[in-house]
Amino acid sequence: MKRKILTSYILILLVATLTTGIFSFSFVRSSYFANLEEKLQSYGEIITDSIILEEQTGDLRNFFWLTQKFAQRTRVRVTLLDEKGNVLADSADNSIIFHNQANQPEIQAALRGETLSFQREDEVTGIQSMFLTLPPVTVQGQQLLIRLSDPIESYMQES
Repeated sequence: MKRKILTSYILILLVATLTTGIFSFSFVRSSYFANLEEKLQSYGEIITDSIILEEQTGDLRNFFWLTQKFAQRTRVRVTLLDEKGNVLADSADNSIIFHNQANQPEIQAALRGETLSFQREDEVTGIQSMFLTLPPVTVQGQQLLIRLSDPIESYMQES
């Protein structure tokens, strides 16, 4: 009889511990993604304000230099695109030939005036990342999209 009760208690304790662990990880994971999105949003707004200020003061440098400067300070990937999805400069890829990004969901949302974060594999690095693109801002007479991305920690990725 005691053995049966002890086995029942151990089973209940095991199930309760497992359930608590699953809920805790789910909470930590959703908090991680919310914080990552908030960080990218904040950096994007600061970068937007900085680019507008540089243009107003006449100090706007070339876009490649800007992406490098912002990426170094924020430690996230910074990409500047035109309103057609063409990459103008990218902090992680200094090639002169880029693929059009107009079909990416975060770019389409930005062109509709929305800010959307999206998780997918980065085409350049091959790493699962979160991407966020801000609505267009007019710089030097053209619409400019600012996209930021940051790798997702491997333990937070969906299996």
